Amino acid sequence: MKFNFPNQRVFVLLFLFLTTSIFSQKALTGKLLDIETLLPIDDANIYYGDTGIGTVTNAEGVFEVILPPNTPKQALYFSHVNYKTTSVFIKKDETIYLEPNIHQLEEVVLLNLPNALDLLMKSMQQNRSEKSYCEQFFYKEFLKENEEYINYVEALGLTYVNSRNVRDVYVRGKRQTENKSAGFVKFSSNIHNLFKNVDLIKRSEVISRRLLDNKTYKITLQSLENNKVYDVYAEKGTYNILKIISDDLNDQLTTRSSSQRGYYKAQFINANIYRQGSRVEIDFKFIKGKQYISKIDYKLKVCMVSNDQLIKLNYFWDRLYLNTGLYEGLPNLDNYTRLTEKSNFFEKDITNNILDWSAENRVLPLDHEMEILNDLHW
Repeated sequence: MKFNFPNQRVFVLLFLFLTTSIFSQKALTGKLLDIETLLPIDDANIYYGDTGIGTVTNAEGVFEVILPPNTPKQALYFSHVNYKTTSVFIKKDETIYLEPNIHQLEEVVLLNLPNALDLLMKSMQQNRSEKSYCEQFFYKEFLKENEEYINYVEALGLTYVNSRNVRDVYVRGKRQTENKSAGFVKFSSNIHNLFKNVDLIKRSEVISRRLLDNKTYKITLQSLENNKVYDVYAEKGTYNILKIISDDLNDQLTTRSSSQRGYYKAQFINANIYRQGSRVEIDFKFIKGKQYISKIDYKLKVCMVSNDQLIKLNYFWDRLYLNTGLYEGLPNLDNYTRLTEKSNFFEKDITNNILDWSAENRVLPLDHEMEILNDLHW
């Protein structure tokens, strides 16, 4: 019997190459369970950081994620429609527990959904003040770059709301710290943009209506303008709106908002800007049967990545508008700066007319304020 040794050597080399490639790969394995019932969770989505590598769990909750050689270490993200998304750094053969979403315990009402939006809009119209009024406000915002505070702004002023519900914003005093950012991404800081989130729910469609308890509905809407999902919490019966929340914050580099020249360490660079979602929470209060905005809290995540992938800057922008008092009529505005829809809080022409900020009674303890101001200076 004759053997073809050259072909045999090729087969052996090919076998060794494939064996080496397989064994150089890394597998992350484990099991996904409900933290309350300890039952396996099937069809859960699992993805490895922002690499695009992922899998789903099987009927027993078991998963396996195969990583190519030299894949950088990142967290595994676990998501399921009925559970809270979580991220974990694992090695292998670990059991992960997910916490159920609250809406699993809610009564889901799917009948006559379009009527729910009509009732919300009717409630807003009936509860709107027919008279013009002013809201005194306190405003703050801060910007973080790669977990470091780089800018901080606070302002005092008033918002004039006329009988047609049109808002004009006037700033009495503003102060901000020096900007310490290494890079640059353009942010449009304007209170008018915060109010637009309230108007977006008027042009939406209802996805679901859930009864949380005996007195509160959670009505989930999807905006027809930007496709964002909003959860509206309203009183049962009256449909008076108590709170609006929209949250799609994430860590993914999938939604590219623009391609522009960035700025990093005094040099222009070619970079992509990725929008990583936002979170808005709007609280309302009722005074003498009329509805007013109490608070707007807005958060935004953005990531700038240079085209050569060597520079990556993460930005976290946090803004807060707080209604601190109401009164009828319009005061003397000589010492105020009117903020148009095109104005930017970072502009220097928004003047500071408050000489002694220490005399101002700020009504809200500012989260992380001392941590911020230890590194930044007015």
